[in-house]
Amino acid sequence: MNGAYLLFIILLSSSISGCTGEVENEEDMSGADLSYANMSDRDLSHFNLSAANLTGANLNYANLTGADLSSANLTDANLRGAGLGGANLKYTWLTGADLTGANLRYAVLSVAWLNGANLTGADLTGASLNNANLYDADLSDADLTYANLWYATLYDADLTYAILNDAYLTGADLRHSTLYFADLSNTTLYFADLSNTNLSGADLSNTNLSNADLRSADLADANLTGADLTGANLNYANLSGTIWYGTICPDGTNSDDNGNTCVNNL
Repeated sequence: MNGAYLLFIILLSSSISGCTGEVENEEDMSGADLSYANMSDRDLSHFNLSAANLTGANLNYANLTGADLSSANLTDANLRGAGLGGANLKYTWLTGADLTGANLRYAVLSVAWLNGANLTGADLTGASLNNANLYDADLSDADLTYANLWYATLYDADLTYAILNDAYLTGADLRHSTLYFADLSNTTLYFADLSNTNLSGADLSNTNLSNADLRSADLADANLTGADLTGANLNYANLSGTIWYGTICPDGTNSDDNGNTCVNNL
């Protein structure tokens, strides 16, 4: 049996028998096989769980603040309401994981695999998600304020009512994603691919959309006040009810000089 896993079992047993079961923060459980283990509500803050196998593990409401989970396998793990603030999840596998309502503030998720993950209502404020794979992930109602999503894959992701103001999505792949009534104000979407994306009712005020691909995107009732669309491709986009005010059109002109619209200056 893996030594780190045995240590964990002993600690769990002591907790059950009436002892505190507290573990020092410096405990090293890197590479441990904890697949399908029940660690809900446990204090694992600042633990070293790098490269650990946590497939299908129950970590609901666990405290993993500042933990090192880099390169760990958390496929199909349950992390509802878990505290992962400042945690290192770089190169981590979170495919199909349930992170509903999890606290991931300022967590590092660079190059992490979150395809099919449930991040509904999760707090990802200031999180690093550059080059992360969020294909088909559910990020509805999630808070991604100031998050770094450079070149992240968000193909077919659900970001309904998500908060992305001041986030960085340069070069991100958002094709076929849903950003219905999402807050994208002051967001950087430079060279992002938003083709066939649902942006109806979204707040894109003061957003940098220069050179973005918005072909066949649904921008019905979207707010583009102060947005920069220089060089953007809006061919076949739905622009019914779109709000143009001080918007830089794709051809570089200002919507205010074009009858408060960019429809004829694409």
